[in-house]
Amino acid sequence: MKDLRLNENFEIVIDHRKDLGIVDEREEFEQHIALGLTSFFSDEIGSVDHQSAKSRLRLYASRLVNQSGRVGDVAAITVEESEDQPNAIEVKITYSGGQTFAVDID
Repeated sequence: MKDLRLNENFEIVIDHRKDLGIVDEREEFEQHIALGLTSFFSDEIGSVDHQSAKSRLRLYASRLVNQSGRVGDVAAITVEESEDQPNAIEVKITYSGGQTFAVDID
């Protein structure tokens, strides 16, 4: 599957050819996870101080992985307080091959 490439502010990216940027495969999956979690957090949770924020983000991340059809590629999903960004929660996807993808949600 392919999708438009978005930057860290979820704005459409113009690529080096002066055309709309495209993501596919793993990049598309990771962008889908980041966008979905950010939207869910904003709409449904609203604050990292919410007592069930981490468990709800983990559950929603699992749903996104299952819906994507890539569940066989994912070994683990971990959700914890971000070490890099204050007042944020880090959601980390660990792939079966050991690689990781992490997104901070705030």
